[in-house]
Amino acid sequence: MDLHCNVQACRKPLTGTLWVTSCSHSFCEEHASTLTLKNIKCPACNTALGKRFDVIRQNSNPAEDYRAMLLVGLRPEIVLDMAMRAVSFWNYQVEHELKFQLTSAKRSREIAEKSKTTNMSLMKQIASTKKTSDCNERLVGDLKSTIRQLKEQITYKDRQLKKVQHLFDSFKSKTSFLPQEVENTSDNDSFDPKHNEFHEKNAPKKTDFVFEPRFAPQ
Repeated sequence: MDLHCNVQACRKPLTGTLWVTSCSHSFCEEHASTLTLKNIKCPACNTALGKRFDVIRQNSNPAEDYRAMLLVGLRPEIVLDMAMRAVSFWNYQVEHELKFQLTSAKRSREIAEKSKTTNMSLMKQIASTKKTSDCNERLVGDLKSTIRQLKEQITYKDRQLKKVQHLFDSFKSKTSFLPQEVENTSDNDSFDPKHNEFHEKNAPKKTDFVFEPRFAPQ
């Protein structure tokens, strides 16, 4: 496992030179520029770092001769104390990295769930749009069929009209050669008062006869 810059916005792997603090945080060269000032605070936990060795610069991969001579001459308890402090620093960094990874995983799951919900909503919208599109396609097909039928009917009616027009023109051309009839009124059609008077005289006269029942009531 490599150390990372403890600035959340950076998270740069620290494979060469790094800066470490007494509060067990590590930083890259860029974000450690403020650590050289007096009365500074840790960028990660805001702890005051005013002592001389609260901030030191380290090499993550020191040379072999440096390793051989760094702890030479120190009493064993001092060496063990230094080793325990170094291991404690690494334990904190590992725990910090695990927390960061868990937080990132949780955030990723939340984003994934949100994306899943959004995708499901989009799928429903797509399905609804497809259903509407299919319905519109059916309506367009029905309209096209209706228009085609209307065109066929119009074509048929037009042919019938042309036939009737042709028959009418033919009949008109034939009747144009016939003589015109003159309407004559006969004398019998005129009103004759004497004739009417004769019929009135010979008409049967009305009587006052009343039919009596066969059997008279007793």
